[in-house]
Amino acid sequence: MYDPQILSPQQFANECESYRNSTTSLFSSPPETYWGQFDEISKYNVHFNVLERLWAAWYAFMQNDVLATGVMSFVMHELVYFGRSLPWMIIDRIQYLNKYKIQNVCPFNNSNNVTLTLIM
Repeated sequence: MYDPQILSPQQFANECESYRNSTTSLFSSPPETYWGQFDEISKYNVHFNVLERLWAAWYAFMQNDVLATGVMSFVMHELVYFGRSLPWMIIDRIQYLNKYKIQNVCPFNNSNNVTLTLIM
């Protein structure tokens, strides 16, 4: 690459430095946090709504589509599976609604409610 007849050593060093600076800005490292990815995606994809930007940022942050899909589907499954019982746990604590209960004795004891609360 270096030809002493064309460039002096100082000129060659300057050329290498300018080349390094141009490629560094071109291939700069992606943001390291999820919200950094979200900000980058929001800059260039202004037509996306918030949910689409969050979704795109998740895949950009994970950098592995299979892993990102697996983690997201597991989290969604757990939210739906345990979240469906949350309204009934709240209703069960409202004393006014106890007169409408069909079953007076709950098959779950208080330690099960504490365990369920800790899991969620």
